[in-house]
Amino acid sequence: MKPAFLFFIALFLPLAVNASVGINEVAWMGTETNTADEWIELFSTSAENLDGWILEAADGSPIISFSDNCPGANISAGGFFLLERTDDESVPGIPADCIYVGALGNGGEALILRNSSGAVADSIDASAGWPAGDSATKQTMQKSGNEWVTADGTPRTANAGSGGAEAEDTADMSAEDDIEYPAEEKKAVGFIEKKNFGADAGGDTVAIVGVEKLFEGRGYDLDGDPLESADFLWTFGDGASARGMNVRHTFVYPGTYRVVFDVSSGIYNASDAILITVILPPLSIAEVKPGTDGFVELHNTSEYEMDISYWGIGNGALIYYFPHGMRILPRAYLVVPYTVSGVEFFSSGDAALYYPNGIITDSMQYGGAAQYDESFHVINGDARLGIASPGSERFVARAIHSVSGVTGTAHVSVSKNEPMSVVAMEEIKQDAALQTAAAFSSAGRMYEQTWFWFAAALLLGALSGIGIFVARKFIH
Repeated sequence: MKPAFLFFIALFLPLAVNASVGINEVAWMGTETNTADEWIELFSTSAENLDGWILEAADGSPIISFSDNCPGANISAGGFFLLERTDDESVPGIPADCIYVGALGNGGEALILRNSSGAVADSIDASAGWPAGDSATKQTMQKSGNEWVTADGTPRTANAGSGGAEAEDTADMSAEDDIEYPAEEKKAVGFIEKKNFGADAGGDTVAIVGVEKLFEGRGYDLDGDPLESADFLWTFGDGASARGMNVRHTFVYPGTYRVVFDVSSGIYNASDAILITVILPPLSIAEVKPGTDGFVELHNTSEYEMDISYWGIGNGALIYYFPHGMRILPRAYLVVPYTVSGVEFFSSGDAALYYPNGIITDSMQYGGAAQYDESFHVINGDARLGIASPGSERFVARAIHSVSGVTGTAHVSVSKNEPMSVVAMEEIKQDAALQTAAAFSSAGRMYEQTWFWFAAALLLGALSGIGIFVARKFIH
């Protein structure tokens, strides 16, 4: 808790001691049904109108404005006022006087109750830890005289260990709680019935950075029927919000976000909260071709279309950021040429993929002598040279061997999406060996043909010499 807040509590402490309305019981641990089913109970020795009152925590959660959350609320002399978190199911079978949003920390809170003039009516400094209550047994923290005790929850009834006039008053109130009063009388004694009015944001889930996420909520009226015309508001925990029962939202950065769904209709409102775990995107650099005729290729390995607005690609010195609305289709390759990005990748170096805030989410180190038609491919996490294949999932490796001046070139094709197996690597070696053997075979055939024609030429020369000799003999 902030020091300034502690000073504020100490300043008004005498007022809190003499106040008629005070914090009487706190179920900071929730219930056996759900740890989120927290509730707070007030007790008053005199009748009070609670319009303008505020109950708040030093850390800002919860902040309960009685005028906003439960307008027209009253508490009777010797009566209780029950505040339930999120919906009216936190204390089953007992109607709430007010519904609020915001969790109490299990490690403790500093709570302060202010009246309509802003003066402190009561306060609890439990910032170093709750003085009572048990998260294991779900027993609540209850006021007993000037002490806090741990006991089974007593919503709308006398606390454990209390006695005297207060116990008698609360016993009378407990008996009265079993009577079903008309709505007008309930309002007179402090009831603002919200039975079954609720909100449902669904369950905790997972989202992917850059992938649009659908949020589907439901609101329920006093009879438990679905609401269609209420005011629905989503707040996503990243500063953004949207109105509507079903909305879509895209998270830009990974992390865990608390998403709140609020439902309002007339004087009634309810809220529900879920946690969204946003994970790193399945987007990575797949291929880089150096030079001004080169490119960088990205691969979306997910089954979702991704929004990569304002993401960037760079070479360590220069970054190109994608324009607003840039998207990459599911399981697709996106090829960005130098002529578009203006980012030249050199013969060796780094290629990086950036979040919109400039943080690197993926990178590739490469180096080697690439021929004019070659590029660097990510295979098994390493950069390998192969035939450039922009937009294709095939990786084509080249193996070059030279034997006795005869050069042979072998190619083998594998999928970029699958790790290169030992079999594939052996295939490259075997193809190279076959090419080398072919080169030997070709050289042998050329050698044999050369000796054949040389022998033929010698024989023809000899026959020609004999013929000339015989011809001269006859002439003479």
